[in-house]
Amino acid sequence: KTISYITPIIVKGAVKSNNVNTSGLLALKDSGNLIDTYHGDVKVLDMSKVFGKIDIEGDFTITQSRVKCDDTLNISGDLTIENGGLVLNHSKAIIEGNLNVNSVSGISMTTMGNGQSGICMVHEDDLLIVQGDYSICAPQPELSLGRLKVSGNYSVDNYGKFVMGEDFICEFNGTKKQIIQINTAESTFGKLVFTNTSKEGIDCQSAIAYKSMERNGVHVSIKGVEGEFGWTLKSDEEYDGD
Repeated sequence: KTISYITPIIVKGAVKSNNVNTSGLLALKDSGNLIDTYHGDVKVLDMSKVFGKIDIEGDFTITQSRVKCDDTLNISGDLTIENGGLVLNHSKAIIEGNLNVNSVSGISMTTMGNGQSGICMVHEDDLLIVQGDYSICAPQPELSLGRLKVSGNYSVDNYGKFVMGEDFICEFNGTKKQIIQINTAESTFGKLVFTNTSKEGIDCQSAIAYKSMERNGVHVSIKGVEGEFGWTLKSDEEYDGD
């Protein structure tokens, strides 16, 4: 079966789509819940709550909403959060595209508190996998426990800020050069883990703050710092050049 529509459909209540091909935009508001698989783009409005195992074959947008994930959230496209929040609750979110977190001027964000917009992870088994780029343009909620895996670039602009807990793991596991660009001095990683497999490794456009680091032999360069940075010499190493 195929369902096609041009304008967004506003849904109040539960939506279940099994093996139905859809095109267009589905918007959920009030107590709307998405269950099972949806083939298309989804936008969450107001105070909707998404729960259970969910597969979205398209882009997922959260606007002025607090979305709670209690199981596994799979997104084949991008996840965009605008003055809203995604809360992981002993759960996993896999984003095959990019994650963009924005704070829209003139729109108050009360669901996450204090104008914060983004991801909330407070459990050790919370897992967020971003296979594309991670871009932060808003102050972040609590990132105290869990694991974040990023395969693309990681950027934080002047309006973004994050302070990860000491035991929060942030892993950069790309297969090509990954760029880390942080424009806020207050931002701090917890356990920083590099498993990038490319020759170029990690390219930091500025100094980065972290509680601990596992370099795992990955090449790490920091703009303004000569040579490599971030590991302890435990035995003799020989390099051509410097």
